Amino acid sequence: MRKRIKASVLQCFSAPVKALMLMVVFSSLCSFPAMAVGTVTWRETKQVQFDEGELKNVSTTDKGEIILSPAVDLLYNSGQLYVWSLIVDKQGKIYAGTGNNGVIYKIENGKGSLLYDSPEISVHSLALDKEGNLYAGGSPRGIIYKINPGNGKAKIFAVLDEEYIWALAFDSQGNLYAGTGQRGRIYRISPQGKVDLFYDSPETHILSLVIDSRDDIYAGSEGQGIVYKINLQGKAFALYDPPQKEVSALALDSKGNLYVGTVKKEASTVSRAPASGNPAARNKKGAAKGIVSLIYRVTPDGDYRQWFRCPEPLVLSMLVDGKDNLYLGTGNRGLIYKLSPEGDTVTLIQSSEPQVLSLAFDGKDSVYFGSGNLGRVYAFPSARYAREGTFESKIYDASFISLWGNISFKGKAPQGTAITLATRSGNTEMPGNTWSKWSKEYNVSQGEPVTSPPARFIQYRARLSTRDKLLTPVIEEVSLALLPRNQAPEITLLKVPGWGDKDNGGNKNNNKGKGDSSPTGTKKPGESKTGKITVSWKATDLNGDALLYDLYFRGEREEQWKELKTYCDELGILFI
Repeated sequence: MRKRIKASVLQCFSAPVKALMLMVVFSSLCSFPAMAVGTVTWRETKQVQFDEGELKNVSTTDKGEIILSPAVDLLYNSGQLYVWSLIVDKQGKIYAGTGNNGVIYKIENGKGSLLYDSPEISVHSLALDKEGNLYAGGSPRGIIYKINPGNGKAKIFAVLDEEYIWALAFDSQGNLYAGTGQRGRIYRISPQGKVDLFYDSPETHILSLVIDSRDDIYAGSEGQGIVYKINLQGKAFALYDPPQKEVSALALDSKGNLYVGTVKKEASTVSRAPASGNPAARNKKGAAKGIVSLIYRVTPDGDYRQWFRCPEPLVLSMLVDGKDNLYLGTGNRGLIYKLSPEGDTVTLIQSSEPQVLSLAFDGKDSVYFGSGNLGRVYAFPSARYAREGTFESKIYDASFISLWGNISFKGKAPQGTAITLATRSGNTEMPGNTWSKWSKEYNVSQGEPVTSPPARFIQYRARLSTRDKLLTPVIEEVSLALLPRNQAPEITLLKVPGWGDKDNGGNKNNNKGKGDSSPTGTKKPGESKTGKITVSWKATDLNGDALLYDLYFRGEREEQWKELKTYCDELGILFI
């Protein structure tokens, strides 16, 4: 579309010198209805766009889809701030280590109860031996407790000269390994409780441990961020040195592939900060700006590649299920990602809590996770969809007050499922009580008029539902048409030789005169040996429309304006 700007040029001749004098008079800036700004379409089709919104019982896929998520059930609210660790025994009993009171809970048949109230502040790690005894390590005293899961009676199994016990894991011989901080050591404790220093790394913290079927120990560290592979004799080999300084989590699949979760520091300095004993207390969204988590896959042959670039700043927990799907628990939006063995990615769940600190698998079809900031335990099955879910889009800024057109969507709704949309609008960046209420539900996929009032900002909500837990509707695209209010173009700069520069506020640069824009000084403005001068200007249009300039001139004492030229050169230069 094009708009027109009318400008006037005052022309007079001084007979003795034959010089050309110019004065530009700003007239009204005109935009013609026939040339007004056109319709704009806001369209979302990609996972990265959908992931900017809020997910409630819905998932997004790397194919650019919104689907219902697995049904999430709240199993237990611990009343603590953090569920640092989770583990499930062979009978399906769930154990949760918490903070900041160091309490361990047992969840059985949907009911939770206190198992052991330890003297520690936080229980960061749990492990089960072959007999089903529970072992717990935490901070700040470096003590490992052995707990009878039946009656909750506990005894001190080992005392380590360390401040943090971040990870516990058993080998096939019943030896327990403990990854610690602040000195980055790994200890081996025999079934009888004999403690040996197994490996003294140059790192600050050993944050994660996993042991494969051959009893090779894999350890992830913080400091330089090294992944170590250590044999039973304590000989360490640096398996992988990622560019990041923190290896926050490790997981092994059935084929021996090792998944390595790291934190990449880019524009900020948010880190795991284990010295605080509270990685979940890290800054929230704003402070995590510029940080992403990177996941690598290391094959049994030692080959490695970047597997996933996680948009969230923190990978706090990792898990591989019975089908070799990888789950990532993150902060600080409480998102859980699921990656198939082929690398397909689903943003699976957005928890109501900001951190997913721990993950566990029951060996069948259910995954459990523990949250931070409110310490709760949740469960979800791998093959059952939620009955209903909603997706709230990001806030769209139309830049100006706009009229809304049709909203439409593309997707699939098998029999027994449904998709509807709704909208709300307002003139503040964040929705509040000054925004309109959510509109009626739009259910025509081909599009229907938006009923929300004209405004600068708008948001849509998608609602998905199913009557069959094995079926989900699918949204592939959402489009919303809008017509921004037409804005008048503006001349921002005018330059005529001898006058200096004049902006649209009437200010003059390099001009000693006062009052109007008439030239002063002994040299007559616009004088040129060739009898020609150059007039240049700049103009902008907030709608982004192309501009046409109508230029007029008149003599110094004349009243009638004469058309000089219609000009469309975007550079705004005219030779006279």
